[in-house]
Amino acid sequence: MSISYRWNIWSPGQECTVIEYNTGPPSTQRKLEGKDKTDALRLIKQDMQAVSDGAPFGTSKIGEGWYWYNINPSENSPVSGRSRWEVKFDSEGLQVDNPCMVDQIEMPSPPIEPPPPQPPTSFTADFVNATLTYTESGGIGTLTLKGPVQKPGKVC
Repeated sequence: MSISYRWNIWSPGQECTVIEYNTGPPSTQRKLEGKDKTDALRLIKQDMQAVSDGAPFGTSKIGEGWYWYNINPSENSPVSGRSRWEVKFDSEGLQVDNPCMVDQIEMPSPPIEPPPPQPPTSFTADFVNATLTYTESGGIGTLTLKGPVQKPGKVC
C-alpha cells in the first residue's frame, strides 16, 4: 500500500483541493478536508521547499506555462517523494503566485523543451549533364549526384 497526494491549485472546478491516492488494495482516492488536508499540505510544502532548495524534481506539462511538479527523492532524502503540485509561469517565464498560499515557495523553471524539428533544407545545383542535390534533415546532410556515368575510355 502506498499513499500519495496531489495539490490541484488551478485545475478548473478543483481549485486549492488536495487529493489522496491510496494504491490499496483496493485502490482509492479521496478529497481531503480539515486536519487530513492540513497534514497532507505540510508534506507537500516540505517537498516543494526541497525542490526550491535544489532537490531533483520532475515535471509534466499540463498546458502553456502550466506544469505538474514532483520531487525525485533519493535514499538519503528527508522528503516524501509522494506528492505532486501545480505550478504556473507567465509569458515572461516568471512563476505565478499560488492563490492557495500566503507564503510563496519559488520553484525552479521547468526543463527547457527542445525546439521543434526544422523542416528539411535542400537545394539543387546544375552541372553539365548532372545534378547535385543537398538535403538536410534532423541535422544530417545528404549529397546526391545524378547524371550519366562516364567510364574510362568511353564517351557517353
